[in-house]
Amino acid sequence: MRPAVRHCRSDTGTLTQPECSPRTSNSLSRTAMSLTNYRYGTEAAVGKAIRDSGIPRNELFITTKLWNTDHHPDDVAAMLDASLKDLGLDYVDLYVLHWPIAFQRGGKGPFPVNDEGKVIHEDIDYVDVCRDPIISPSNEMLSNRLVI
Repeated sequence: MRPAVRHCRSDTGTLTQPECSPRTSNSLSRTAMSLTNYRYGTEAAVGKAIRDSGIPRNELFITTKLWNTDHHPDDVAAMLDASLKDLGLDYVDLYVLHWPIAFQRGGKGPFPVNDEGKVIHEDIDYVDVCRDPIISPSNEMLSNRLVI
C-alpha cells in the first residue's frame, strides 16, 4: 500500500539553476510534489534535491511538463526520457502537457519567433497529443474542451 503523501507543491519554473536545488530541497521537507519542465533547465537540480532530501521516492509525487515545441507525436516519449535522465529518476507520477498550443518544432529556443517577433505555431491539436497514454492534459484544458 502506498503511504499517504504530503500536500504542497514546489514549482521550479521561475527559478534559476543556482536557486533551484536549495529551494527545492527545503520545499521537499514539507511537500509531496515537485513541478518541473525540461525546458526550464532545472530538472537536474530538482533531481539532486529529491535525492538529497532523504524522503523515499514513493512518498513524493513528481510532475513534469511537455513543452510547447515538443508536441509532435515523435517527440513526446523522447522528451519524457530526457526529463527522466535529467531528474535521475526511473519514473514521474504525472507527465502533463504544458500548454495546449504547439510552437514550431525544432525552432530556436523555447519560443521560436518569425521576423516580426511573433511566436511560430504548429498545427498540432493537443487532443491528439493527449491520446498518447504517457501524457495528460491540464485541468484547465479539460474544463475548456472534452477529451474523448
